[in-house]
This record gives sequence, C-alpha cells and structure tokens, in this order.
Amino acid sequence: MYILKIIPIAKGLPENYFSYFSKEKLPLGSLVEIKIKNRKVAGLVSETSKVEKEKINLKSQKFTLKKIERVIKENFIDENLFQSIVEVSILLGVKESEIIKNYIPEFVFENIDSFSDESFLNKKSIERYFIESFEKRHLEYLNLIKYNFKEGKTSLIFFPTISDLETTKKYFESKNIQNIATFHSSQTKKELKNNLEKLKEKSLLILSTPSLLPFLIANKINLKTVILEKENSYNYFSHAARKQIDAREIIKKIAKDLNLDLILAGNILSLQSFKDFKSSKNLESANKKSFTIIDLSKEKELKKEELEKRIKKISNKKESKYNSVYFSEELIEKLEEIKKNKDKVFLYAKRKGLYTETICSDCNTIFKCRNCDKPYILFKKQNQNEVERFYICSNCKDKIELKKSENLICENCGSWKMNTLGVGTQGIEENLKEIGFKTFLLDSESVKTKKEIKNILESWQKEKSSILIGTDLALNFLNRDFEIDLGAIISLDSLFSIPEINIDEKILNICLELKEKINSREKIIIQTRLKEQEVWDYLKDNNILGFLKDELEIRESFNLPPYANILKFRLTKKEIRSKENIERILKRIFDEEKIKFEKIIWRIEKKTGNHIGILTLSKDFWQIKKEGKIFPSSFAKKVITLLQDFHLEINPPNVLLP
Repeated sequence: MYILKIIPIAKGLPENYFSYFSKEKLPLGSLVEIKIKNRKVAGLVSETSKVEKEKINLKSQKFTLKKIERVIKENFIDENLFQSIVEVSILLGVKESEIIKNYIPEFVFENIDSFSDESFLNKKSIERYFIESFEKRHLEYLNLIKYNFKEGKTSLIFFPTISDLETTKKYFESKNIQNIATFHSSQTKKELKNNLEKLKEKSLLILSTPSLLPFLIANKINLKTVILEKENSYNYFSHAARKQIDAREIIKKIAKDLNLDLILAGNILSLQSFKDFKSSKNLESANKKSFTIIDLSKEKELKKEELEKRIKKISNKKESKYNSVYFSEELIEKLEEIKKNKDKVFLYAKRKGLYTETICSDCNTIFKCRNCDKPYILFKKQNQNEVERFYICSNCKDKIELKKSENLICENCGSWKMNTLGVGTQGIEENLKEIGFKTFLLDSESVKTKKEIKNILESWQKEKSSILIGTDLALNFLNRDFEIDLGAIISLDSLFSIPEINIDEKILNICLELKEKINSREKIIIQTRLKEQEVWDYLKDNNILGFLKDELEIRESFNLPPYANILKFRLTKKEIRSKENIERILKRIFDEEKIKFEKIIWRIEKKTGNHIGILTLSKDFWQIKKEGKIFPSSFAKKVITLLQDFHLEINPPNVLLP
C-alpha cells in the first residue's frame, strides 16, 4: 500500500496537493483520476511513499484517506522530466503545481495519447551564448535549424511574447523553412489541432511562448536544440501565478537535465547568463551607435517667451506650441521634418495618463493611493459634451472621480495648490493634437482587447504623417514589419526613483528593445533630465558589454544577485507574530547545515502595514553544481519545505533594496 501526493488538474481548485492511497506504486508524473467532493478530476502523482513510513502522520489526520479512482496513464510525464520540475520548483521557491498549471496547457490533458512519451536523455550537449542584432541572431538560428533538419532533429525556440514569435515565424517562412509548429495562448482550437498534427513529424521547427509542452514529447520529435530568444526579457516572468515565476530558469534547468543543446541569445543577455558565460570576450560586437541622448534639464530655465521664439524659428508657425515638458529642441525639429515628409513616428512613454504625479505646492506631499501608498495618476476622458477627470492608482486600480467644479485638496495640510507633474501618454497626445498632428494612443487604459490593439496599429500605418504614442503594451506589439521613420523615448526618468536592484538593466532593456523593433536609419532619441546617470553613457557609446561587466562587479562587491539569492517574506498585520517562527525555523536550519546564521532585515510598508523581510544568501548555500547541472541544496529543500507558506519569494523581479 502506498500514499500518493496528487496535484489536481482542474479549474477552480487551489494550488495545493491532495493525499490518496494506491495498492500499486506509481512512478512520478503518472496521470490518475481522483474524486474531490464528488467531482472526478485528473491529477499528477508528485510524490509516493509506503504506508508503513507514514503511520504516525496518518493517525494524526482528521480525515480518512481515499483511494484513487483509476490510473489513466503511467509515466504521463517522464520521471526524469518530472524530477527536473520538482528541483526547479525548489530553486525558484514555488510549488510544482504552480509550474505545471502555468506551463502545461489544458489541451495536453485532453490529448493524452499525443503527449505520452518514452524516457528521454541525450548523451551530450553544448551551451552557447551570444549578443547580436536581430538579423545576425536569426541567421545563426537558420543555419542551425537547417543542420538539424539534415540530421533528422527538431529545433525549439522560446519567445517572451506572441508578437516576437510571429515576427520570427515570418522570417523563417521567407527563408522557405517548412514544418513549423507554433504554440501560444491566443490560438484557436482549430489552429492548435493543426499544429498538433505537425508534431507527428520526426524533424521540425517549434516556435513557442514559455511552455513545458515540447519537453513532454522530446523523444517523439527528436528534440535536439533549445533556444531562448531575447533571453534578457522580463516578459518571461509569469504573472498568472500566485507568485511571479521566471520561465527562463525552468527552461534552462530542463534543457540541461535532458542534455539538450541550449542557446541563450538577444541584443543583450541577462546578468545571470552573462556571469555564466566564461569567454565573454568572444561576444564583442561592432554594431554602430544607435542612440542620441538629449539633456532636458536646461528646459527648466527656458522662459515662455524664449520657448515660443524657438518654436517659431523651427516650425515657422505661430500656433505651434510644443510643451517643453515633453519635447526638446532636437525632437521638435525631427517632428517638423516628419510633418513635411509625411512619415510615421513612435513615441514611447513609461507611464499612461495626463500626469503621473500630483504634489502639494505648500507642503510637498504627493497625492498617494489610500490603499497601497502608490502615487495616483490623473486621467481625462471625453464623455459627450463633458470632460471627466479621475485619478487611478497604477498598482491596485483604486479610482477617485472629480466633479466638473471640484478641486483636489491636500490630505496633509488642506491646501488647494496642487501641481501636476510627470510625463504621461495622454498629456503627450493632447499637446500633439493641439499642434495638428494625427495621433494614435495605445496603452492599457485606451484599449482592452487584442482586436482594438490591431485596429489602432492598422489605422496608424494607413495614416500619413501620424504619431503612435504608447507604453510597454505598444512596444510588445510592434515589430520590424511596421513602417516607422522615427522612434523616441519621451522620458524614463521616473524609473530612477524606484529603489530596485534591476532598474538600470530594465531601462537598458527598454531602449534596446525599441531599437530592435524600429527598422529605421535614424537614431533613437532618448530625452532625460538626469543625464548624469551612467546608463546613458553605455547606450550612447553602444557599450553593452561594458555595462554587463561593470554591473556584475558592483553586484559581486555588494553580494547581490546573480551572486546571491534574495529571499523575500511578506507578512500582513495579522501574521506579524509569525516573524518569530520564521527566524526560529531559519536559525535551526542554519545550525543543522552548519552555516553562519544571517538575520532577516525587516521593514514596514506604509499604509498597508505589511512587514517585508529580506534575507540575502550566497548562491553556494542554495544550489549545488554537478557536471554543469544545477540541483537544490539540502539547505534550500529545508527552507522551502518549512517556510514556503510564509509568502516566500526567491529573487522577485521587483525586489527593493533593504
């Protein structure tokens, strides 16, 4: 008799495990049918143990252990693959169920026979890294795919977004590559069925957003090479899970464990991959300089009369009133050229809305969300003959509406002298409309569906002398097929105020992503009032490798990722008593593993009152390396087993410096 820990595969059930018993010992990854509250659902076996070993635990349980209904398929997920999932879940500080539910699509369980596979393990593999332009990267991929086709092997490329996938698919189709199967969340059932049929081929090219699907049939399709395209992208983080999960780490771990060839590439690498790459001198690139950095700080000193005089000189039109908050002299000149030549422009802004901050002139208090303490963003909406003004919190979406005659009053001192600051997409759009430009706005406030996004992009491309203003949403949907004559970043300065350890890396990623998606001879214009920030020098000189090397040196000297792991605990007001339990359990684990005890640094979030704990640990404590593969240490296993339920995250993408 055996006790089985089962992960249920069904909607509406918690990310948890359920215990059942079975007469037979079942391999990990076997698919079984279980009953939960008179509802029959499928489940995966994630752990198995003999009843004799669990007698003490069984006696203390307040419920009766039920028998599984039936075995649907033994080894539905190969044991080697399932073991990799278990290990990477420990390394990332999440449950196996969270990885399975987020990265194995539902239709896999509806087509069981198509995805059952034999045990798979290649004899040897290689690992490669390179930083190159889109053209050079894809030429490398093309040669590799053709070689694999000759050998009867399959190549697999992962992408951070569907737009990136579709761009690459067009490229390979233009190069006469046949047998391409694609998988992503926006496909219809008919499209999925057609692509599943292609998996019967012994050698093909698979293009996919992050998913475990191709690994389930690695042997059946002769999988040889895995490529992580745009490996630096933060879009690889899953936002559907209870915690944010880095899909790159899952893909890398499984590819290495199955001895598949692994390529990590992009116009820049993540710091983790750059650290892992030992011969970085081979990455040197002779790409031309692609950015113009414009200092906007002097615009503060510009008087209204001087601004109008300058505008008149540039545009020869008295009515042209470019707002100096948004536009430098250089950008105005470019926009006037665009008008004459009837070209197309993309203007990127990090924030949506009219203004990103509202501040009291008397006491300098920022108008912040009553729930989460984040600044409110001011929006404006035209409803028939009335203009509606409202504030929305970018974090929790709390909304405050202002009546037509209503003025905002400072919560701190009661003053009505409230000034609006910051650069938002609506503010840029309003100013350009006043000047006479045809504009299109693309952010999460102006559109809600993919169909609306598609319509806006098509309308923008059809219109002569038009400007698209957008946030990350627009950037994700742009591709090299769009006709774009000029690209500019209005401002990224607000990001520098966020005390995250990855902020310079994120800024660099945005700029390089924009350049790659705009197929123009013109340099990308970046405006800033903080020209002294070092990241601009790296971009201006195209010294991307220099940035990575210097950033790694800083991270190493301060013991930060990728040289260390940051464990983040979040406790609500009701859970504050748990702090002592966490520290007591950690002390015990440190003692058992004979590691010097490190204390958690706690801070309290304003308004929410949540207690945030940060613990920085050397990666050597967390993982073990054997023959080029990574495994969780006994220390990591104990921490995850005993502390996972205390809202624990490992290296979250938005971790703040303590």
